Amino acid sequence: MGFMERPDYQALLLDIEGTVTSISFVKDVLFPYAYENTEQYLQSNIKSDKLKPTIEALVDLSNQEATRDGIKKVESLEDWETLASNVKVWIQNDRKLKPLKDLQGFMWEDAYLNGKVLGHVYPEVKYILNDFKHIEIPVFIYSSGSVHAQKLLFSHSVDGDLTPFISGYFDTSVGPKTDASSYKNIANQLNLPPKDILFLTDVGKEAIAASDAEMRVHLVVREGNAPLCNDIMERFKTINCLEALVCHE
Repeated sequence: MGFMERPDYQALLLDIEGTVTSISFVKDVLFPYAYENTEQYLQSNIKSDKLKPTIEALVDLSNQEATRDGIKKVESLEDWETLASNVKVWIQNDRKLKPLKDLQGFMWEDAYLNGKVLGHVYPEVKYILNDFKHIEIPVFIYSSGSVHAQKLLFSHSVDGDLTPFISGYFDTSVGPKTDASSYKNIANQLNLPPKDILFLTDVGKEAIAASDAEMRVHLVVREGNAPLCNDIMERFKTINCLEALVCHE
């Protein structure tokens, strides 16, 4: 397996969920782990210096959203019980909140380091990442999960430590994944024209946003991914696995 010739783009940008790892791993392993361990983790770590900025941000967010969707006002930075209740509401509602993602990342760190969880990646991912490293096309990750959580998944994957194959990571610090400006920000940080970056995702709105930013886009269609409407399928090239990137068409 390998490229017969170098592709005409300069960087590969990968979504995680539904692209390199299964949606079921995120939905059925990572999210439930965070949900089920929220109280215990916050009770044990509420005074941790490492978590302090995240706790402060979660408290501020709680008080901004108090009375919305069952969110309660948090009276102090040590009120872990109320904070845990709010965190579980946000997890249930799949809110894309940076401090929530940061907290989940810390919880998943414990799970990875203690061997309770291994990061799922599809069987071909390791080999494709190696191919891209061999031809010196850098690979980057863009996910709504925190950079910290991304690194944990790839460093503790079922195929070992994959971080040597990855040149950088982006999360929603650059902007939401459905905003074209986020992809322009990534291109600026990579010092590349957007047209020289290929983005892979399983989400139609993300594909449109990246395309609006003038990135190249392939949609990844895998078993278990959410269905895509015909208009989106016709607008973008679709692939069923990353091996399609190294095959001539």
